[in-house]
Amino acid sequence: MKRGKRKTGQISVFIILAIVIVAAGGIAFFMANNKSNTNVFNDPSTKPQYEDLLGSIEDCTKSLSMDALDTIGIQGGYYNAPKESFDLGWAFIPYYYKEGSFLMPATIVIENELGAFVDDNIEYCLESIDKQGFDVSYDATKSKTKSSISNGRVDFKIDIPISIKKESKSAKLELEEMPVSLNSKLFEMLEIARFITDSHKEDPEMMCISCVADMAMERNLYVDMLDFGDNATTLTVISQNNTESYPIALEFLNKYPEI
Repeated sequence: MKRGKRKTGQISVFIILAIVIVAAGGIAFFMANNKSNTNVFNDPSTKPQYEDLLGSIEDCTKSLSMDALDTIGIQGGYYNAPKESFDLGWAFIPYYYKEGSFLMPATIVIENELGAFVDDNIEYCLESIDKQGFDVSYDATKSKTKSSISNGRVDFKIDIPISIKKESKSAKLELEEMPVSLNSKLFEMLEIARFITDSHKEDPEMMCISCVADMAMERNLYVDMLDFGDNATTLTVISQNNTESYPIALEFLNKYPEI
């Protein structure tokens, strides 16, 4: 019995060693491939231009993400116009509340709209950069951007493979490995917008103005409510004065039953 146990123990050791060796080999193979791909333009003749190209791509995606947030802010969290919205010609403003209907988009909807803006404009963004003499190719139709709205920030992860070539050398760049993180008060703006909208569930004609003012002050934001076209419709603008945080403002409409 003791021999059998010792033999079983030896077999287990060999199995563990085999797993370790295979795993180590796989890691080494991955690192070798990744290193060669990363350093393919590492020689003095191409490295400065390659680094400038990467910097331009990074600036491009950051600027595009800023544009997405500002557009989404003006259009109340949307890139594509919802059914219940007011067309301004150059943009639109959605209804969050309309005569008893609650229409404010969920956070995940807004995150998807941000991603859709980036995906639809990534080609223009990449085409506008200085290629530094490299051949840069990609398929913009395969771009899949995920955004995440959190307290004080919005993160973008753009999933689109890019091929970079020069003469006989080539490398692949995965934009998802270069995420964009922006200072943003979108989360806080949506908190106030949701409070205003949900308050109509208790009383369609009333809301706690002082509560809204307190929420805005706590978040260093401003809330303006303006008549919009008629006495029954209110345009709410939640804004900030920080030019280094996006979006500058969030706008939406509330329409009440006419008296």
